[in-house]
Amino acid sequence: MAVQRRASNSGVVMVVGPKVALGRTHAGKTVTIEVTDTDLTIHTDSGPRTVKRTNGQPVRSNKAHRPRKVSNRTWTNRHSSNTWDESVKHQVGLDTVAA
Repeated sequence: MAVQRRASNSGVVMVVGPKVALGRTHAGKTVTIEVTDTDLTIHTDSGPRTVKRTNGQPVRSNKAHRPRKVSNRTWTNRHSSNTWDESVKHQVGLDTVAA
């Protein structure tokens, strides 16, 4: 069975339980992994890499997930009511701390 996984920002993928470190050069990239009863064969840009499986768990997800989008809203606690405030705009270098 072939599955896809997206490597984390540190180049780690997780398939059927164990985490496999591919290296930072593969960070954020989608890789194809062939899962057999005994091995995981990871196909990367630098060639295939085979790792022994440590458990017999079934594969739960076949496709890689895209990174989630970060909201542009900021959380504020005005007037004791927790609400989202979209009017607050933060710019690097322009935020000041009141003394």
